[in-house]
Amino acid sequence: MADTGVYVLAAQLLDRLTEELHGTRAGEVSWSAVFPGTQIQPHFGDCTSVAGVRIKTITPTISFPQPARQINEHTAHEYMVVFEMIVDRCAYTPADNSVPDIPFLDSMVRDAMDDAAAMRKAALCTWTDRDVVLGMWIPRYGGGANGGAMDVTVAADVHCGCDVIPTPLDELVQPLEGDPRFY
Repeated sequence: MADTGVYVLAAQLLDRLTEELHGTRAGEVSWSAVFPGTQIQPHFGDCTSVAGVRIKTITPTISFPQPARQINEHTAHEYMVVFEMIVDRCAYTPADNSVPDIPFLDSMVRDAMDDAAAMRKAALCTWTDRDVVLGMWIPRYGGGANGGAMDVTVAADVHCGCDVIPTPLDELVQPLEGDPRFY
């Protein structure tokens, strides 16, 4: 059983992030995805750009954004979900693997700061009806990649009670073409 509400929130955040990136100085990314796992690895075999959202943690809360110490099925609560957003771009690298010239370094910083602003805007504007806590933006670097990551915590009422069966995820969000569950 999937936590359908959390995936829906992740997909909404990714959609808004990719929309906001269209207006940045580096422009839209080559591809984007909701990522599984504990971290989003840079993917730069062909030097493309990527945006991603990862579900980092899901924690019950009675007073957002503080975690609940103890709850049971009768405790009124919601969840705080922490998402990690990333944007990675191809880094300028001279043929001899030396440090790029100053104008190239400056351009990479400007791109990253513009992408960081797009991340903040996506985090604040995706859910205007929900409480949101912005985390810090941190740089990412990985062999030819230049970018950053930022956490966003959102209050989510995704608990539907012990006697309720949630709507199947694939009915809420259409699976992507090529989903291996449907071969």
